[in-house]
Amino acid sequence: MHAVSHSLAIVEGDEVQARELRARLVHAGFSVRCYATTTAALAGLHSGAYDLCLLDIDLPAVDGVDLCQALRASGVSIPIIAVTSGPQEESRRVEALSAGADDVVPKTISSRELVARVRAVLRRSGRVSAALAYQDEELRVDLDQMRAVVAGRPVALSRGEARVLSILIHEAPAPVPSSRLCRELSPEEDQLKQTTVEARIKSLRRKLGPHRIETRARFGYAFVKRGA
Repeated sequence: MHAVSHSLAIVEGDEVQARELRARLVHAGFSVRCYATTTAALAGLHSGAYDLCLLDIDLPAVDGVDLCQALRASGVSIPIIAVTSGPQEESRRVEALSAGADDVVPKTISSRELVARVRAVLRRSGRVSAALAYQDEELRVDLDQMRAVVAGRPVALSRGEARVLSILIHEAPAPVPSSRLCRELSPEEDQLKQTTVEARIKSLRRKLGPHRIETRARFGYAFVKRGA
């Protein structure tokens, strides 16, 4: 069984910091390549090979905010998470966001939160919906086509169901609280009602099988993976 691995680029001038950040993301299942120079980063990010970039905005040779702005101006549209060397003034974070960054995080961020931030930005960008999100001996999930194959039987998924399933699969085996589903499924609007999320969970259980999504008391919903 497996979930899709997304390709990430890290632009970081400090080799030790780059290696440490890469190790944390590889451990979470991502494919990661590091770039130490602006020239190499520009070429790599224009290749279309990456789903997201983590960009150090405190690079030693160039202002990372300027680099972020240049990437956007040159047509690089993948999500960018600006990484700072430590707590920054609000104005610096605003500069990064205004230059085109999708999020800003400190290098001191925990691995758990870093991975959650990366996945949240990927979801908002739509890049989590890779062709094959999950597959085992009885279930195949294709989020791009919004469909699943259950024991050889094709099943159509609604857009709302596919979005819920995407989050659950990429967090599995950890449970996801209903409140977080409400928030992440509509980050720029009023939060979805909990009853809406519950209805989508109920529908997914009916289509995929009741054993595929567990309710963990006080913790939320968890997607259950099976051995291949």
